[in-house]
Amino acid sequence: MAVAPSRVDAPDRPPPSVDGAVADTAANTAADTAADAAADTAANTAADTAADAAAD
Repeated sequence: MAVAPSRVDAPDRPPPSVDGAVADTAANTAADTAADAAADTAANTAADTAADAAAD
């Protein structure tokens, strides 16, 4: 499962403030969820394509 790079851990960003930590965590969670969904969709598409080819 792919994981998007963390914006918080990016070397060009200063450490998040306490106020910004929640927003950064939410943004990271959203990015990770989107990356996971894209990877899952790609894997499912590949599996479906292989199954269709085998059925043909």
